[in-house]
Amino acid sequence: MSARFLPGAALIAGAFSIISLGCGGQPPAPQPASAERPEEVRARECTSLVTVINISAEQINGLGDAGTAFTDSQLAAIASALETAAARTQTLTLTDRALQQRAAEYKEMAGRYAANVRVIIAARQANDLPRWEAATVAAQAAGESEDRIIASINAFCSAP
Repeated sequence: MSARFLPGAALIAGAFSIISLGCGGQPPAPQPASAERPEEVRARECTSLVTVINISAEQINGLGDAGTAFTDSQLAAIASALETAAARTQTLTLTDRALQQRAAEYKEMAGRYAANVRVIIAARQANDLPRWEAATVAAQAAGESEDRIIASINAFCSAP
């Protein structure tokens, strides 16, 4: 099977955007909540979530340019980055219900996205075009929901 079997695979990495807040590295360690004001807690928790998402996005964006087909190993790395982000999101201590909901939406989307990428790999290896097409459509839908979720996180975290 040709490594170029995925004409739409560029959408997988291209649709995965970096959140506008935070920076790379590991999520910051939680600080004692007793001395923090509510806005400080919110800022810290937002930074933790954004950092987890940004790490994953940077890993995915480093795998290739949008508009190119990805190899199976690149797709597997994309799925792994998404799975890691979903797992890290679940370990965050978030006290704000609205942020918890956004984190849960992101975790669910990342898991769905990763699962579909893994189906794309398997379908490509089996030369199963109908299965590949269905998984590609599902991955693209996950990418579209990712855009909405990230916009929601950005709006929440940048609001006064």
